[in-house]
Amino acid sequence: LKVIAKRSQLMMKATTGSMLSVATDKNEVERLMKNLSLDLAAINGPKSVVVAGPEEEIKKFQSLLTELSVGSVVLK
Repeated sequence: LKVIAKRSQLMMKATTGSMLSVATDKNEVERLMKNLSLDLAAINGPKSVVVAGPEEEIKKFQSLLTELSVGSVVLK
């Protein structure tokens, strides 16, 4: 029970995150997210990459991608 209680406490402290599917290649995504607190979560294909991170960072990244005419979709 102590382990379950500790896990619950840690989960309550965790920040909420989000995932974003991006329609470009891995190298471009890594270059563009260089100064953001995001992680490469998956490479689904040559031009299909998923990044993960704090919601605010995902929003910033999606805005940047929109400015560059790179397609992206927040995953639910």
